Amino acid sequence: QTTSCSCDPNDKGVSPMGCGPNGNIGKNEVLTYRIRFENTGTGTEHDILLSDKLDSDLDLSTLQIISASHTITYKQILPDNNLIIKFDGIELPSNILHPDSGRGYLLFKISPKIGLPDGTVITNQTGIYFDQNEVVLTEVTINTLYDTPRPDANFTHKHSCTETGLVYDFNYVGSTPDNATYMWE
Repeated sequence: QTTSCSCDPNDKGVSPMGCGPNGNIGKNEVLTYRIRFENTGTGTEHDILLSDKLDSDLDLSTLQIISASHTITYKQILPDNNLIIKFDGIELPSNILHPDSGRGYLLFKISPKIGLPDGTVITNQTGIYFDQNEVVLTEVTINTLYDTPRPDANFTHKHSCTETGLVYDFNYVGSTPDNATYMWE
């Protein structure tokens, strides 16, 4: 995806994002994760390892790698639900020296376990290891499972004590995938 603002080139996204800040989704929805990584150093990266601690409420038997930008040389799920993906010999060039060529991604999908209670929260985060460098952590994705997901009615308010009367301005901070509109009283 192309953006018009600055962002961390090493990130993780989930689809569906869900409704509101808690990512409310239906219990039977398949989660698709996209991990993007980029070599922002000045030299070539020879090996990249992705370490993704899969939430214990995900059904490991449904895990499917959809695609990857480079050849996966090793994949394993460790006993603690840690998905390990290696790109040995990737030879990822510096994106500083070779713009648009020092990027990669992994795309996979997985389903939540069946029979989870309403309000079960699924979180996910990936550690990206470039050669022997310190780990780069992605942001945490979050989805909350419901039989019937609804938008979150979370909002902030401000009140000015210098004005007469009680005046509050409410700004809704949630969203829905179908761009629903709301009216508040």
